[in-house]
Amino acid sequence: WCDAPYLATGQWVDYCPYHANGRYVHPHLIFAALQRWLAHRHNPAMCGAEWDDSNYPSVPDSSVAFPRMVADGNLTRPALPFAWPGPEGRKRKGLP
Repeated sequence: WCDAPYLATGQWVDYCPYHANGRYVHPHLIFAALQRWLAHRHNPAMCGAEWDDSNYPSVPDSSVAFPRMVADGNLTRPALPFAWPGPEGRKRKGLP
């Protein structure tokens, strides 16, 4: 979750996907899973039941480097001052 000091930096809020109540919140993932379920229910011969059957991890790598994070109870949030990239360093995407 993004606290007020982090929000004041104007940085990207996708680095804090946890709500203050501890739940992971990314509504587009919920919508994608529901869309897949409805498609499978309507046409199971054409649409698989699994939301992500892409043989994770994807090739080429599509992951995103996170900023430096700090623990806040059992959650993590971006550290202040904001530092990107974090300890993982820059992740380079392979080109097909």
